[in-house]
Amino acid sequence: MTPNDMDAFPEELSPQQVEEWLRKNPGSVALDVREEFELADGILPGALHLPLSRVPEVTESMSHPDQPLIVYCQHGIRSLQATRYLRQQGWGRATSMSGGFVEWISNGHPIQIPETASELDDEQRERYASQLALPEFGMAGQQRLLKSRVMIVGVGGLGCPAAMYLASGGVGTLRLVDDDVVSRSNLPRQIIYKSRDVGELKVPLAASQLRDMNPGTTVEEHILRLDASNVMELIEDVDVIVDASDNFPTRFLVSDAARNRGIPVVHGSVHRFEGMVTVFDPQKGGPCLRCLHPTVPDPDLCQGCAETGVLGVLPGMVGMYQSTEALKILAHMGDPLLGRLLTIDAMGGKSREYRLNKAPGCVCNT
Repeated sequence: MTPNDMDAFPEELSPQQVEEWLRKNPGSVALDVREEFELADGILPGALHLPLSRVPEVTESMSHPDQPLIVYCQHGIRSLQATRYLRQQGWGRATSMSGGFVEWISNGHPIQIPETASELDDEQRERYASQLALPEFGMAGQQRLLKSRVMIVGVGGLGCPAAMYLASGGVGTLRLVDDDVVSRSNLPRQIIYKSRDVGELKVPLAASQLRDMNPGTTVEEHILRLDASNVMELIEDVDVIVDASDNFPTRFLVSDAARNRGIPVVHGSVHRFEGMVTVFDPQKGGPCLRCLHPTVPDPDLCQGCAETGVLGVLPGMVGMYQSTEALKILAHMGDPLLGRLLTIDAMGGKSREYRLNKAPGCVCNT
């Protein structure tokens, strides 16, 4: 059986047969069903790329099921699966390249390097391999992270874990804002600091640790308290704000300023054994903080961790949720907690979700 037998197109062809077929039939289509991170070593010249999970789109985007379609992956397993699916859908001349791309290059056949693959170097591809392997994230998601800017307001119990995971995940720039120093009572929940750091400013310590974790992340240090005089300048050019502050006046400043600039805010808070996380983004149809609290609550009713206490691990749980929401927004994946309030009950081991709509008459409706 040869690839010239058009009326009996085989289920599999060797790389040598594929190369011969593509050379003699330049109008034929080669379909690469690998994930984006696998394209770093190259593709067949002129090949279309569509991950395996999106192969059903072929029947929607290509109108000639009688056209020969060469399908390949890394080793020839996924492409055979895709070929059998396509044949069931009427693509009788779909065929899988046995041995896949690995055998193709081992035989010295020509390749080309896609533009997207060249944007990550070898170290980055190795560092972010587990994320690149996710079809929902892939090369496009990682590239978005590397180009993104996130501001973290407060590098305490919430901000420490959020910053650590965002830096480790590959966020391009982290802007840390805090004027506090490390106290001994911070240590059970602010995990980036050590006993020897007591009395030292938090921002430089956190920045140093984050740079060690990922030298590819730029960390900007702002040793100051966010207030009405500096908030608009601080949020300039950021893509997402992680509100990890510990007081309502700061939270309202962040929410109001972000609403004016159209920047999403990932909000988190903790109290004793309970935490909550949500995303404020009125520009995308979601609520703002004032939809949840129309006015700044009485400080006497909203005491901090030192007064009411908090289980040390709880801010870590909430901070990780915040980093997850920020990554989802930045990478354009999943379903962020927009208009949804997630609560965590550490004592009961339960989480609940509540609908949070825009409040009638709130400023975010104007």
